[in-house]
Amino acid sequence: MHYNAVCRQCHSGAFDSLVEATKHTSATDCVGCHMPKRGTDDVVHAVITDHLIQRRKPSRDLLAETPEFHETEETAYHGEVVPYYPKPLAPTGGDQLYLAVAQVEHESNLSQGIEQLTRELEKQKPGNAEFYLTLGGAWRSKGDASKAVTAYEQAVERDPRSAWTLRRLADALEALGQAPRAADALNRAIQAAPDDARGWYALGELYSRAGRNADEIRAFRRSAELDPDLPEAYNNLGSALAETGNPKDAEMAFLGALRIQPDFADAQANLGTLLASQGELAQVADHFERSLKAKPDNAMARCNFAVALAHLNRLEDARRQLELALQTDPNLPEAHELLGSVLQNENHVDAAIGEYQESLRLRPEFSRADLDLGTALAEKGDTKGAVEHLRRAASGPDPAVKQRALDALKQLTR
Repeated sequence: MHYNAVCRQCHSGAFDSLVEATKHTSATDCVGCHMPKRGTDDVVHAVITDHLIQRRKPSRDLLAETPEFHETEETAYHGEVVPYYPKPLAPTGGDQLYLAVAQVEHESNLSQGIEQLTRELEKQKPGNAEFYLTLGGAWRSKGDASKAVTAYEQAVERDPRSAWTLRRLADALEALGQAPRAADALNRAIQAAPDDARGWYALGELYSRAGRNADEIRAFRRSAELDPDLPEAYNNLGSALAETGNPKDAEMAFLGALRIQPDFADAQANLGTLLASQGELAQVADHFERSLKAKPDNAMARCNFAVALAHLNRLEDARRQLELALQTDPNLPEAHELLGSVLQNENHVDAAIGEYQESLRLRPEFSRADLDLGTALAEKGDTKGAVEHLRRAASGPDPAVKQRALDALKQLTR
């Protein structure tokens, strides 16, 4: 072997005496011992030749499986970022700006880095918007949206046509509860980049949170048109269409999301919920099962699946889904209320009452839980308690719940 021969060019004269004087093997495979193959420390399932050329081969199994390392917040480096080369950096100018940026870029030295970057920006007043954008991101990481807005506004002053910067400004403004100003910033971003699907998507999300359904639908529809491979746009469009009473178009939107990403858990669950609400139960279970396979900790999806299963008269399966939902989120009032309904239907009235009471503890203004608790107490003969909860249900905002509560009160007070 070529490399073994290279080794022996220097060691050949001493090799025989070395074998005789020490426990060195008589084998001539120099590379196999002094440049062994080993697993890497940073890439699993990879093997390299170690060029360290150690005097003695390490005793451990160099090809043993090593666990994959995942950096976490606890294991990540948190401290001052120092220059490697050249060292030291120039005490003024761009070097100090970039050194300050390095402190906050990966949140290694966030608090001191913000002070350092702010100081350098005030001193140097650079025309590059990126420095102010970085400062705004650092303040968001620190949890101070107000100071982030100030930094982003300075970035926008320097680059008013940057759609990315305007979207960051909108995000910080919304965090401050300033939705109109956030919408204005996003509209400016769209004016700067009218074909940016992500800009339209962000605007749709903002309108959704503001309850502006027509504007939300328009924005998500435009986002999907600009990027036909953006499943989130189709999924959110479907949710908006379903809310406004357009189930057929909503179904097509959810199917559009699943065409792009078949394992999209939220779209599968949303389509299942929509079909169940329309009484189309044949494929509901399949959609929910696909959703929960991809996202098993979605407690609300399990609740909706339980409703569909109850309509299919699969009460035991419905109860199991609700129990799993409560294992994931024990503070979900809808799950407690639905589990109470299943238990009451199975004649476990005392257990059902306990679930209704827990639901109301978690959400005191939950009129459907008041209605259910009132009917359960009436079934137990507690007329006084039943009337109290039925009256609360009748004063709630849900017209269907209100009517059922009034009908139940008439029956009790005859």
